[in-house]
Amino acid sequence: MLLTKALSEQLANPEPVVLKAVTGFGCDVRIRPLSGVERITYIEKTVKLGDDIVTGLRIMAELVVLSVVDEDGKAVFDVDDTDHVLSLNMVGLQEIATAAAALSGFNIEEAEENS
Repeated sequence: MLLTKALSEQLANPEPVVLKAVTGFGCDVRIRPLSGVERITYIEKTVKLGDDIVTGLRIMAELVVLSVVDEDGKAVFDVDDTDHVLSLNMVGLQEIATAAAALSGFNIEEAEENS
């Protein structure tokens, strides 16, 4: 199969969505990888914001916001939900952020730095 514009548009939809049992929440969560553009934006934001603990938690929450989807692949949260997401169980958030980072192609050190 050769790459065509039509195929590239299909590939722009990040796949696969995985179902993860999140022990910190006691439920399953659907997680999708970030697109290339989302990944670049996420990395740029982490570099600009610095590395203090509060910023790290906010960046982790933003990764969760970007990655959690419903059964139709639609985002469960939007960017205005970051504070709400931060009110959730941190163990669960870390589980989701780590899985999302791995799906999005971050290596382990990147995942820990960006979550």
